[in-house]
Amino acid sequence: MTDTRTGYIYKIEVDNELLYIGSTTNLRVRKNCHKSRCCNEKDKEYNKNLYKILRENFNINRENFNNKVKFLWVCDVEFNKRCELGSVEAEYIKLYNPIGNTTKPYGKEWNQNEYNIKNKDKIKEYQKKNYNKNKDKRLKYQKEYNNKPEIKDKIKQYKKKYSKSNKSKRKCLFCNKWIQKAPSHWNKHIISNKHKKNLISFIDDFTDTRDSCLNIVKV
Repeated sequence: MTDTRTGYIYKIEVDNELLYIGSTTNLRVRKNCHKSRCCNEKDKEYNKNLYKILRENFNINRENFNNKVKFLWVCDVEFNKRCELGSVEAEYIKLYNPIGNTTKPYGKEWNQNEYNIKNKDKIKEYQKKNYNKNKDKRLKYQKEYNNKPEIKDKIKQYKKKYSKSNKSKRKCLFCNKWIQKAPSHWNKHIISNKHKKNLISFIDDFTDTRDSCLNIVKV
């Protein structure tokens, strides 16, 4: 059984204007965290909406942060799981709609599959951006790694072993993939969505090529 913990809902105000509502289990540490993110250009959260508002609208800096930014307790929350605290925070954000809150906390127990489905496009965009950003660096590292003598020997042994194991397999030319010759494996593969997609793509390319050739002959 999970032990009960105490969390806190807090709000950030400047000149009596509500800017942000958050939750934490340590108010003092959380306040210092906000100060660092607002005033330290090297912090990865420096350009978040709340901190831009503090700097640009209220001229907040490291010297005047403690005097001008009011970090106020709202209520205590007893919780077993962190999502329970987040759920209370989300209700306060929904009620007051502070301009500094751009997202609501995930107010229920974490579910990786549910999160991935909900944020599919966002994750895909991030992965693509990250891949393009580090592509040259990754290729350089991979080339250097594969040229190491001990790695070369491992690759050679793997290819030798792989070629022997493929004697019991057949290759799907549309998917460029080796499949076990057993009917159960092969039949499962040819009804897969990936195989169907590759097959349709091949047929479309073939049709376009055929039509182009016929047009050339007619001319």
